Amino acid sequence: MEKEIKEIRCNVSKCAYNKDSSKCMAGQIEVGTCDACTKDETRCRTFTPCSGEHGCE
Repeated sequence: MEKEIKEIRCNVSKCAYNKDSSKCMAGQIEVGTCDACTKDETRCRTFTPCSGEHGCE
């Protein structure tokens, strides 16, 4: 296992990188899909659509 990502909380109990039902020990993560425009198109619960203030192109 790698170092805990302290800023990431994970509730995926069947993930090999999950520790104590909330800690992500992956060292790094990737969130997709890269073409997502809405929350329904990604599994990221913190997804916020781009706007001018968020530096989107």
